[in-house]
Amino acid sequence: MLKEEATFSETLEIIKELNAKKTVLTHIEEMNGLSFDELKEVERQLNKKGLEIRIAYDTFIVEV
Repeated sequence: MLKEEATFSETLEIIKELNAKKTVLTHIEEMNGLSFDELKEVERQLNKKGLEIRIAYDTFIVEV
């Protein structure tokens, strides 16, 4: 099924390999049908693991 896009786990491995300071994940297709609150919990768990990751949502604004 996936011929070009990385899975969520593969994406996390890429982020780790790049040693990214901050990451914003976009184009989340309701990953496993999770609600916004559940996605925020995923975000919190990733941050606890030392990954500075934000999960984007409609109208999310990124300041560069």
